[in-house]
Amino acid sequence: MGALEDFVVRLFHHVSPALKEQNIVFDRTHRAGRPARTPGQAQDILTCLHYYKQQVIMATVRDTASIEFKGHQIGLFQDLLMIMLQRTLIRDQFIVIAARQNAAGSNKRQQLEDDIRVQEVAHRQTWSLATMRQLTAHQKQLRALDEDKAVYALLRTKQKFYAGKNRAGCLLAHRLRTQARERRVAELWLPDGTLICQEELIHQQFERFYSDLYPTKEIDHKGMEDCLDSAPVAQLPPVDSAT
Repeated sequence: MGALEDFVVRLFHHVSPALKEQNIVFDRTHRAGRPARTPGQAQDILTCLHYYKQQVIMATVRDTASIEFKGHQIGLFQDLLMIMLQRTLIRDQFIVIAARQNAAGSNKRQQLEDDIRVQEVAHRQTWSLATMRQLTAHQKQLRALDEDKAVYALLRTKQKFYAGKNRAGCLLAHRLRTQARERRVAELWLPDGTLICQEELIHQQFERFYSDLYPTKEIDHKGMEDCLDSAPVAQLPPVDSAT
């Protein structure tokens, strides 16, 4: 039993002495929301009692505003306070909104990258002023997204850096992960002059290149011996033992 569970058991025994501590069993008990950051700030604790002991305890404190226990003023309630429910609801809404914004930003970035690849190919094949203007506009939008992402990453990196007690290893690891994630081949020219932008095709080309670069063939030992035997090799003059 942890410190929180032991505290709750002793509190309920203090409220209702008729209940023995070994008979006070609850399904779960945990803190609700974030822990108190300043001394004296209230902290909500949720407890689900077993064996229907809740009615006995609540009947004891029904007419009591608060209970003093171990120097703390504690209030017992049948359910969560309305303000706690509002905080939980607002937090869930923030999470949903942030997830939607992240998904929308990722989709917009992916769409811009695809449009830029297509327009770059069209611009190389057939130059036109309209295509160049569209390409420039899309590149400008993509740079704006990159700037916003860089600013957010910098602020988050600083936050983690100071939260990690200025450990240089955390900052270096973050930079390495970012570089590994953003380092990729966007396009590849084939020997026949074809430009490919699909990641799967690029991966296949690299795989084919390295498989052909190091082929697994049997070694011709006889040919190697014949080549070495026929090679002109200068011989050293015999050494005179008298000298």
